Amino acid sequence: MGLIEFVMKYVILNIISRCKGFFMSLNDIYNLPASEKLHLIEQLWDRLDDTDVVSPDWHKEVLDERRKRYENGEVKTISLEEFKKQR
Repeated sequence: MGLIEFVMKYVILNIISRCKGFFMSLNDIYNLPASEKLHLIEQLWDRLDDTDVVSPDWHKEVLDERRKRYENGEVKTISLEEFKKQR
């Protein structure tokens, strides 16, 4: 198990234990019905705030470059309806 996976599992289990008032093992989580897993994900997502997740600087650089290309007319865009027709 890598460090990131270990930390994420620890954080998830810690939040679950505080939210539910008891401790669940990873196997307990894996065995939940899909609807309960989605509910758990929603609870975790709702508890995130802007200080919890920090994007690396290169994300902003990529977005800035893409916006510049879009504003300069260097990229072709299509509507959602056109995209759906192509699928």
